[in-house]
Amino acid sequence: MVAERSFVEEMKSSSIQKIVVLNETGRVHLKQYENIDKYQAADNVYRHLLESYEELSGEEGVLFPSGEQTHFLGVYSPVKRCLQTNFSLTLAQLLAKEHSCLYINLECFWGDLDLFPSNGRKDLGELLYFLDAKQDKFALRMQIMTEKRGNLDYIPPMKTGTDLLSVQAKDWLRLLSKIEKTGLYEFVVMDLSDSVQGLFEILRSCKWVFTITREDRMSKSKVLQYEHLLSVMEYQDVLSKTKKCCLPVIKTLPYCIEQYTRGDLAGYIKKELGDLMKV
Repeated sequence: MVAERSFVEEMKSSSIQKIVVLNETGRVHLKQYENIDKYQAADNVYRHLLESYEELSGEEGVLFPSGEQTHFLGVYSPVKRCLQTNFSLTLAQLLAKEHSCLYINLECFWGDLDLFPSNGRKDLGELLYFLDAKQDKFALRMQIMTEKRGNLDYIPPMKTGTDLLSVQAKDWLRLLSKIEKTGLYEFVVMDLSDSVQGLFEILRSCKWVFTITREDRMSKSKVLQYEHLLSVMEYQDVLSKTKKCCLPVIKTLPYCIEQYTRGDLAGYIKKELGDLMKV
């Protein structure tokens, strides 16, 4: 990669496999080379460079791995309208302050479109498609389509949430295995729903599971039914690593994801995380 003003003729005869020019004038003078607008968000420049690298790379590879073991954290509750997505995003943002963290939303209807802008690029459904690509470049493709809010990385949810219903359990598990092998993230927070096939298997793959509860009779009954089903289907190991969270009254929630590390909900989760990190 070279800035337009720094390009010298000797580069044309060099053995460099590919040259990318950072265009500074808005006019393409070096048409024989790929041009990228210099004056745009650094994340966009980085993504363009990854795409160029993907075209050249014949093997699987990953740039800037964290080198840490990946821990999957599942957030799931049979109780609806319990602030699960707010909880998941707050948890992910808190972790992202000190760790490499990825957020994945696996709900049919994930709410505010402004929360997860994809800027017209690929989403989780297309990443699943790459699981069966002949040439294994999953890690690079995932890095290309990953978006960022603050310190937190996320993969844009499926544009049509009901497509979740058609994804088989084995494919979700393959996806998690692929993400783990990239070595990019220390934590992956999954916002889960009943629409996910193989839900219990995904929960089994998690280091911790957070289940939000409420004090009313109906909510308690739903949680008891859920726990009974886990036992009957021999997923007692999921119960053993589940942390039930009965949230306090949350008066206000931050408007922007970047502010989710503040407020009553963040304070509650910080305490829960502090206790778990000691285990």
